[in-house]
Amino acid sequence: MTPQNGRTQKQLARQLSEELDMAENKALRFIRLLLRYVGDDLVEKGRVELRGLGTFEAVVRPAQTIQHPTTQKPIKVPKYRAIRFRASKKLRERLLEPTNKPKRRPKESS
Repeated sequence: MTPQNGRTQKQLARQLSEELDMAENKALRFIRLLLRYVGDDLVEKGRVELRGLGTFEAVVRPAQTIQHPTTQKPIKVPKYRAIRFRASKKLRERLLEPTNKPKRRPKESS
């Protein structure tokens, strides 16, 4: 099943294999190893920087008490680790290119 927006590892491997003239299974192995190394470093060191893409960082979210939206009863949420991603300046600029900017609606005159 292919996601509507984005690519699967196999699709990335197919494109990589075509561009680098290598076997598709080697390209897929490369992608999986890269992702494993990034994940390992994130768990062990807490931070991974991929220049041109961005920085992944493991952050600790503090314990807190929240209210259940329906019953309004308090729920204790223990502290947990989460991943924060900060896009690089180059990626942010690419995302904000004129073709990607949301279109503004003209103001209605009263």
